[in-house]
Amino acid sequence: MSLEQDEVEARQRARHWRYFLILESEFERVLRFIEPDEANHDTYSLELAKQLLSVASQFEVIIKLFLAERSPGHSASRMEDLREVLLQVSPHAPEIEITFLPTNETLAPFSPLSWLANQVDRVG
Repeated sequence: MSLEQDEVEARQRARHWRYFLILESEFERVLRFIEPDEANHDTYSLELAKQLLSVASQFEVIIKLFLAERSPGHSASRMEDLREVLLQVSPHAPEIEITFLPTNETLAPFSPLSWLANQVDRVG
């Protein structure tokens, strides 16, 4: 990889990181008005819809970049296909857990159950 290509990729990563920080800041602002509590799981607003779409879109961009780097030439474009490529290049991805700090709720975003729930939400 050339120095110029490294610089382009570093700028690209920096842009994605700044965008993540913006999305995080917007979400933290919403938390001032909507308590992250199970009683509020059905809460709907256009702001929440906008944030969810923005986060999902950014995740898709980042996962595609990650997989392009780790599995050059793959032809996956749909999330279902991207999941298969992710499992090939990172077989331990389903074991990754994150903690949602306001509630200390643990989530496993790459577990089969999470992906299945995503498919049910898309259909429903």
